[in-house]
Amino acid sequence: SSSSSSSFSWSSARPGRSRTSPSTPSSSVGMPAAEESLPTVPPSPTKTTPLISRMAVQPGSHQDASSLDPVPLIVFDYDYSLINDNSDTWVVKRLSEAIYRDIFGRDAVQRGWTETMDAAMEALHNAGHTIEEIRREAASVPFFPEMRDALRYAATAGAAGECRLVILSDANRIFIEAGLEGMGLADLFDLSAAQGKKLDSSTHSGVILTNDGDEENGRLRVRPFHHNSECPLCPSNLCKGRVLSDLLATRSPENSPIIYIGDGGGDFCAATRLKETDYLLYRSGPKWGLQHRLVKQGKLGVGEVSEDTLESKYPIKCRVVPWSTGEDVFAAFKHILEQE
Repeated sequence: SSSSSSSFSWSSARPGRSRTSPSTPSSSVGMPAAEESLPTVPPSPTKTTPLISRMAVQPGSHQDASSLDPVPLIVFDYDYSLINDNSDTWVVKRLSEAIYRDIFGRDAVQRGWTETMDAAMEALHNAGHTIEEIRREAASVPFFPEMRDALRYAATAGAAGECRLVILSDANRIFIEAGLEGMGLADLFDLSAAQGKKLDSSTHSGVILTNDGDEENGRLRVRPFHHNSECPLCPSNLCKGRVLSDLLATRSPENSPIIYIGDGGGDFCAATRLKETDYLLYRSGPKWGLQHRLVKQGKLGVGEVSEDTLESKYPIKCRVVPWSTGEDVFAAFKHILEQE
């Protein structure tokens, strides 16, 4: 493993690429973008820019290779991270514009996202849409081809010839499973609904940690992953920081390298659980909630940071790297994992 103070440059990231696919709307109803404009943030690294110069974090201490778990942990958010859209709104809008407009109004956030999605599944069922139709649309969600390639590369990369893969998402199990099948990545994950919430060292299958999705009386139900009443950073149905901490408790030694890829405000809590030797790949741009919260926390070193913000009370220790396309993430994986 290399010292965290060493630098390397990207070999394939290209700046200026579109952040959304042609079929992706500029914003998603019910998942609002940041309400205020963000200061200018350094763009994704170019071919000639050393990665370390783009990291707004103090270099961590050198880790001896013998003290590291040789199997890195790769944690992906799903919506607008592994895929390039919001799977929830994508499915509903594709099947019924009328139900989409009715369900994802201004009261959706107040109602709660999981409850909103459960209501949407009931409305689709009552309108005659089948579970098979819903799965088909969930499998058609847009994605960056390079993001799929990055995940498959990560599954066989690293010093030990593999990485542990985790999807940690506020979507739901049925949509994610269908999406993985559509992307050709289902073979990398345990799609058993009975799977536990820990990494199984006896298998190489990835783990999906998300809201429950199952069939009941001919319709799909969406239920919360757990109940969160303690973390002010997260919604009531899922605290990603708590889930990541529980997941990390199954790993030894403590300083195993982790790469977390996210875009939304819900990923901020998970970022607070990462160590100096870990990496946070955050989607770069003014519409993405994770960057918005990193700015408010002061991690990116841009804009004025107020000590009155909730985010300023939570330190971010890990190294942070911006991304805009699947190419950026693939390039980051290659450079990080080839160093481990």
